[in-house]
Amino acid sequence: MKLDCDVLVVGAGPAGLSAARAASLKGAKVICIDKKKEIGIPVRCAEGIGVYLFNKLPFVIPKKYLSWKINGIIFKHADSTFIGQGSFWQGYSINRTLFETWLCSLAVKAGVKIFLETEFLSISDQSHNKIIVLCKKKHSILYISSKKLIAADGIESNVFKQLDNYNNKKFGVAEVYSFEIKSNFLKEPHFEQIFYDYFAPQGYAYIFPKSRCVANIGVGTFKHKSNYYFSEFINSSSVNPQLKNMKILKDKSYLTSFDNCVKKIALENVMGVGDSVNHNLKPLIEGILPAIICGDIGGQYCVKKLDEAFDDREYRLEINKVLGKEYAVSNTILSKMKRIFSYPPKKCAKFLFLQVKKLSQI
Repeated sequence: MKLDCDVLVVGAGPAGLSAARAASLKGAKVICIDKKKEIGIPVRCAEGIGVYLFNKLPFVIPKKYLSWKINGIIFKHADSTFIGQGSFWQGYSINRTLFETWLCSLAVKAGVKIFLETEFLSISDQSHNKIIVLCKKKHSILYISSKKLIAADGIESNVFKQLDNYNNKKFGVAEVYSFEIKSNFLKEPHFEQIFYDYFAPQGYAYIFPKSRCVANIGVGTFKHKSNYYFSEFINSSSVNPQLKNMKILKDKSYLTSFDNCVKKIALENVMGVGDSVNHNLKPLIEGILPAIICGDIGGQYCVKKLDEAFDDREYRLEINKVLGKEYAVSNTILSKMKRIFSYPPKKCAKFLFLQVKKLSQI
């Protein structure tokens, strides 16, 4: 089976759906593929979004998808506590499955053709203004010909790996051992809690409430023994009173990147959005809304360059027009985190805590 389009988007997460929608609204014929059976399943994140990015979104999020108000973030290190309050620290917890289903409806309404259970296999042919992708749809082979390809297929992008654009010298991919749980003892149901301590070397642990008695909890670390550290976390004196007798509802473990996974975010006729090109903000690795914002920018830029080669520097400048300040701060923090993560665990935790505290002064 063969299909033709102007823009092919690989990955139907927040970044891919936003990019597909934006390109279609600009008049391009767009196909979006994903190997998942259903949009938004499985959920692989902590499901938190920040209010400070709302005015940069390409659309207004209906209130019904903002399921639980977050008034701020409590950061803890040993006996020290810092509470981030005010607009920068406020946010919401969302049901990502429902949220992504809504994003998908926006893309479909804009004219995007969505193909689920369709896995990217390889690029079978590529020239100046044509790229042919080989896909597997259930038990059939599918060829999709397009002018441009948008890689929205996550931090270990198969698209960019095949193009030899994957950065093996990247800072690191963190393993996050995460669960949605039910507990009747959540201490601060309207505050996210982040912990820097021995149970999260080179990373942090968290409790992100979704209601008065349901939360996403987890430990993210580069040590790649996150299941061990997770056990240390839930049994620590810092959180045990909140999590005792908890009931695990869902496994939401995932990988996240602290550094750019690719050498270039745009090649001649392939560009990336979302986690494939590290569109998150440090130090908390906020990813959902930056992915939507950058996806919208990427989709529009893609159509603008439909008959020309992409330019890596030009694409970065387009993103900086909207998120320049946020990424400037994020990149500054990242450079410091690279040094901090080389420290012994106790010192590392302390310096991460102090770095977050400095954010309130920016």
